[in-house]
Amino acid sequence: DHQRPRMMKILQVIESLGRGGAEQALVNLLPTLARRGHRCEVAALWPPYHLAGQLEQVGIVVHRLDVSHRWNIIQGTARLASLFRRGRYEVVHAHLFYAGIYTALSRPFVPTPRRVVLFHNMAYNTYPATTLWRKFRKRLDGWLMRCGMDGWLAVSPTTAQHYTQHLGVKSITTIPVSVDLSMLRSLVNGGEHPNRLKGYGVAPEDFTMIFPARFVSEKGHRFLVQALALLREQGLFPKALLFGDGPLVPEVAAEVEQRGLGGQVIMRRAVSNAE
Repeated sequence: DHQRPRMMKILQVIESLGRGGAEQALVNLLPTLARRGHRCEVAALWPPYHLAGQLEQVGIVVHRLDVSHRWNIIQGTARLASLFRRGRYEVVHAHLFYAGIYTALSRPFVPTPRRVVLFHNMAYNTYPATTLWRKFRKRLDGWLMRCGMDGWLAVSPTTAQHYTQHLGVKSITTIPVSVDLSMLRSLVNGGEHPNRLKGYGVAPEDFTMIFPARFVSEKGHRFLVQALALLREQGLFPKALLFGDGPLVPEVAAEVEQRGLGGQVIMRRAVSNAE
């Protein structure tokens, strides 16, 4: 007989609930888990809490821990451990560096929840351990991830390989980040998006790619610009609408200008999550 999966009480631990891929992934995933009967809650270590309202609107409890500093290890670990005791969670799922560190450090004080970490990026390529402080952080990270977690996940095979290489973590399972396709279909089919895009200088008949991401190396804006140049050689001229802030804005703008793609690439500052 087909048995219904056992429902679980799950706590997601994340650094903040500001704009970002890991944060938005929770907004995408948790309502679906809740609809399937799981009891889902979120613990955000510190502000901003911009996305908390979206989660709370669909019944997801958000705990704002207000840790005073990201390296306030005593405070962060104590507040998480206290929440674990009160909540009696079956699974604690950590996202990003500090959430993983504090979740692992709490294990000696509250050993009962099964702890899982999800690796979202290839941080040790972007920020290589070339200084004494970064080397210490990497060694601490590796030891805690190996000894303080019960399971390890990554958003891609490349990300899994990265953390196996740098932290010595074995048996990482790949689970791609989920997207609610019904939400995307409602946006596309709702009839509103052509007028909204027109406000950014895109005509309704234009084939347009929208790229919302921080302007940092790991997001790969340079590959999009190179791809547009290759497509132009084939007689294809799609528009690209880029939203975001970050240190590489001038560099990307200069490459767009150098390749003569100013008529196709539109760059805008980051917008609100609702927009």
